[in-house]
Amino acid sequence: MEFKPLELFYEQKKKAKETSEQYRKKVAGAKEKLDELKQQYEEALLEQVRDGVDHSKRIAQLDAGIMQAEKDVELASKEEIIASRVASEAIMGPLDLAAAWNGEYVPAFKKEKLEPVLQQLLEAKRALSEANLAYHNLKREFESKRSDVRYAVADTHYYKFNDAMLSTQSEKERYFLTERQLEKLERGEGI
Repeated sequence: MEFKPLELFYEQKKKAKETSEQYRKKVAGAKEKLDELKQQYEEALLEQVRDGVDHSKRIAQLDAGIMQAEKDVELASKEEIIASRVASEAIMGPLDLAAAWNGEYVPAFKKEKLEPVLQQLLEAKRALSEANLAYHNLKREFESKRSDVRYAVADTHYYKFNDAMLSTQSEKERYFLTERQLEKLERGEGI
């Protein structure tokens, strides 16, 4: 049985991860550009002071570029935060997944798969119980008849009348469930 909300949950997580990565890269790119502009600014300023070369136009342009780059970094950072928040408020959150599991999947699973198996178990239990009772009724019937015959011959040949019922442990284990076998079945093992 499929559980489609889980597929939706994974799709959303994947999309959220991709979106987060996209905005993380955008922030990193904006910071990298800002760092480049700051380095160029420092180099131009250093060259102007050290060598006496007039870079005032270039410095003004870099200064404006730095201000814009700082705004770009700030905007990209805010976008990253908002994207993260939006991703965490996805359509299918963990509680929604649990609600779908408990409200849809579990009842459907029980109805489609578990109930037929439980019905088989009940039928098997009933058949085992009926067969067990039939065996013990036969045992009582047999013992009653054997007792009558033994009584007729008295004590002299009492031991000559064999038992027809299960008498050895291996015979009993073949036809009846032992405690060990029941424990194995309980653990989901075969017997």
